[in-house]
Amino acid sequence: MAAACVLTAPDHALAQALLSRGMFDGLTFFVSQDKLATVQERCALKQFANPTALQGYKTDPGDALFVSFEGMPSQIDVPDGARHMVVGFGEGEGDPELGSINVRIHDMLPPLSNSRDSTMFRSWMETSLRGEVPETLPSERFWFDLNDAVAALIELIKGRPDTATYNLAGRRGWTLEETWTEFHPLVQRAKAGQHGTFAIEHLVARGVPSVRVKEITDSGHNHRPSLSSIHAYLEKATGEGWRPKTPLRQSLMLVIADLNQAP
Repeated sequence: MAAACVLTAPDHALAQALLSRGMFDGLTFFVSQDKLATVQERCALKQFANPTALQGYKTDPGDALFVSFEGMPSQIDVPDGARHMVVGFGEGEGDPELGSINVRIHDMLPPLSNSRDSTMFRSWMETSLRGEVPETLPSERFWFDLNDAVAALIELIKGRPDTATYNLAGRRGWTLEETWTEFHPLVQRAKAGQHGTFAIEHLVARGVPSVRVKEITDSGHNHRPSLSSIHAYLEKATGEGWRPKTPLRQSLMLVIADLNQAP
């Protein structure tokens, strides 16, 4: 029997990404009856491939895992005793929800709309287009891609994870200066593509900053969230552990695409 998931807030950006991949990956999703038609229209092609992958919520969804998103109103109440996953972003405030699977997502790209990181990248793009260089703080970020986050969430939904906290973040750190060094040429290349003004500098392949290998259990260095729980879980589930596969440049290109499409 396919693993089932009740999305209590299907309009959340991460919920939409889960639907897009999970329906092809054998998951069954329940959404509130009043949202069903909207979500079906949004996922028409995927549902054509798997007609039973998306259903209206019923009072007894069996052993389905309820998935909620921090800061997003839930359209479905989580019954007492039901398996429950709470997905949040950043460090969060207060203690994790007791009796729930708590997933904390750190430094995901593209960032959520209207988030601190989204505002930073928009400012950077405007700065790049002006031919200027932003001031950057001497901090380190652990960027990783939305697609890697969704893949990990699907594995958590498919299995029976402990009611613990699972952090998702990149395994290596990038200073903001390094991030800008990657981001700026991509903005210039996108601008040249839009205006048909490619020059040699837009086509030259630039080197990648040296990768600093870090042990997965090293959670203290530069305040990287501990990845031990998610790594151990995914080692059992997939044999690979937590190993984000999307290159930073690919993620940054999606950031730029999102910024160009935003109103």
